Amino acid sequence: MTSNTSAAVSPTLPARSDTNSTTSRPCTAPNDCRLREGKARVIKTQLGRLFILLAPCDRQDCLLVSICPLTGQVLWQNTEGEGIFPDVSLADASLVSILASQGVDKVVDRIDGDAVLGIANTGVSVAILLATYCKRNNIPGGTIVQVQGSKWIIGSLLRVNSESEVKSSSKLLGSLQDFSVDSMHFFGEGIDLSRVWAKRANWHEPVHEFRWNHSLHEPFKEAGNEVARCIPVLHQGVCTSSLHVVNGTQILMMMIARKSIHFPGTRYVARGLSPAPDCKAGNEVEAELVVWKLGSFESHAGEFSSSLKLPASAVTDWRSFFWRRGSVPVHWRTELKTSVSEPTIVIEDNSKGGTEAYFKYMLGAMQLDDCVCINLLRCESEQGEFPLSEAFQSGVRDARQNLGAEIQIRNFDWHKYTKLLGLDGTISGLWVQVSPFLQKWGMNGPNACQSGFFRFNCADSLDRTNVASFFVMLQVLHEALSQLCPVLHEDSDHSNTSMPDILAQDCSAGNDWNGLKLNCDELKGQLPTGPLEEIAEAFMTCGDVFSLLYTNTPALHSSPMRAFSSKAAAAPNNHYLTLIRRVNNLFTDTAKTRSFETFLGKGMETIRLTQPTPHTLHLEGPTPNLVDATASPAFICRMPPMTHESKMLLPGILRAPIISHPEAEVLEIPIILKTICLPTRLVLELFPIDSQLCMFMEVRIGPSCSQMQRVLSKFKLPLVLSRTIVEIPLDMPGQSATIILIPLARQCLHS
Repeated sequence: MTSNTSAAVSPTLPARSDTNSTTSRPCTAPNDCRLREGKARVIKTQLGRLFILLAPCDRQDCLLVSICPLTGQVLWQNTEGEGIFPDVSLADASLVSILASQGVDKVVDRIDGDAVLGIANTGVSVAILLATYCKRNNIPGGTIVQVQGSKWIIGSLLRVNSESEVKSSSKLLGSLQDFSVDSMHFFGEGIDLSRVWAKRANWHEPVHEFRWNHSLHEPFKEAGNEVARCIPVLHQGVCTSSLHVVNGTQILMMMIARKSIHFPGTRYVARGLSPAPDCKAGNEVEAELVVWKLGSFESHAGEFSSSLKLPASAVTDWRSFFWRRGSVPVHWRTELKTSVSEPTIVIEDNSKGGTEAYFKYMLGAMQLDDCVCINLLRCESEQGEFPLSEAFQSGVRDARQNLGAEIQIRNFDWHKYTKLLGLDGTISGLWVQVSPFLQKWGMNGPNACQSGFFRFNCADSLDRTNVASFFVMLQVLHEALSQLCPVLHEDSDHSNTSMPDILAQDCSAGNDWNGLKLNCDELKGQLPTGPLEEIAEAFMTCGDVFSLLYTNTPALHSSPMRAFSSKAAAAPNNHYLTLIRRVNNLFTDTAKTRSFETFLGKGMETIRLTQPTPHTLHLEGPTPNLVDATASPAFICRMPPMTHESKMLLPGILRAPIISHPEAEVLEIPIILKTICLPTRLVLELFPIDSQLCMFMEVRIGPSCSQMQRVLSKFKLPLVLSRTIVEIPLDMPGQSATIILIPLARQCLHS
């Protein structure tokens, strides 16, 4: 009997590591209570200001965060009633009350979601990434949250920018919005999904290699650790879980595949290894299959749901197995002679050194020194991939010798064997190649650790890689279920007589891994329908997601996996997808690669706007009835010339005289008020000037630099013989309907 539905499993709650703050309210529910579902809300005001309400899964309160309208910095008050509230509704109500008391701004929009995934600052605008629709599945210790829908919420900064800065900002925002988030990313609540299950750690301290929103997370770190912990760790890839009943035993199964942030980009841009000294592989993925055995707990068979509570004692045993996949770790590229010809593979001169550097990093990351590479490239000399395969093997030989690690290659020309032997014969031959290592390494469990791992590769870690790793993991699933559940089936003799001679060798299994004695049909017959279909669906999803990210098309060669699922549709045409990939390479790869790089922070490294130093309006000498002593502090910002004829003066502090360039005809002085207000007058200090000059002034005021309203036009400034204070009333048309944030004063000097 098999039941296949999502289950909520949360036996334990990880303790919070931050003990410095006294205002934090970590969730301290009993062990049989799951973490709450995280929530977030972005609020926009009439003046364009942005506020964020954060209610993460491991807190019982809500944080109110604001975005500085001048710099885009994330601001937070670590105080009850100002930055910390019991829940989202009270935080929202408090914000509305504060804005109402000021009388110059109000809330105009609320966007609810499951989590804020980060914020980007382009220098002209800020963009908040909000996960608006998510799907949750619970596993021991926390929740898998799959991002199904997201939205960029954009706000303009109240700054004066040049035309080039505006264009650069628009380009960055476009790249961010082009980045594919929905259905291709996930995060964990209360659980570390950046490491393999056996080595999981504090979920607030993830492995950098698999954190795709690390750049978007940085602004929240500047606001404080409490705020930073509210932003989840975003992973690119696939993570699925499902609950099954196998021979009366409840089994929870998870398949996770997380893509590395290193060497991001599309197929013909980010293949092989990144330039030295980095030497990271393109399309690199770390994957793992985890199976938990659950004991007795209150439930009704077939009625499992994502809100199911599971006590810690319900998880009685578990098994897992992890592996890697990626592009061939060699410095290589392809040259496309024409749009219709096959690309030519070119091996770089430094390919060997790059391979060694890659394995040094990768083995350190995996904390193992036993790796077997399943090389699925064409290995015959007349084939186009032969030089690449040769360079790979040569690089591995040098790496093995210089690093002193167990790095092996098992060449398995997938296309050749499927043509000669058919699919069944090819699968049996693949199991022959991997069987000694599966038995040697074993699996992870409560009292055992996997001692080595596979790395699968074709040229680009796409179609062949996905299908080959699927059939190896069928053996892993069979062994995990055999160890966790009662005997699946009684079988007397499976000598694998259909093994092709070309691949035959000693593959006799010991007491474990009895699935290696079976052929493909026999193994399929022994595996329960629910887990079998689930793993097939998971690998088909992995193939499509990583292929869409890398080539803009679904995966090729998916028919073998679709045969294991009754829910799978017919496979798309391989020839058609190949043609679409070529078209995408010619027309969309560059823009798509740019979107990867922008999302990871490239192009925004130096955009860290700081708030200008405030200078109080203060003038020397007696100023009766002329200077408002309560005037708000103001900021002087730099404004480039508006036309090529204009000469620009960079003002000093406000107390210092503003002296124009001798050749300047127009002097533009932007003034940004620190406090929200409605200016009614302008106070100037004039100095003696050449009597031959006639000086006029124009003043414009508005909520943003693109929404200015003229309040003073062609005002002739008087000539003075000594320093003189002049107060100019500002006639604000429709004051009751106009809300002002930025006054911009423009002085026009005409000879």
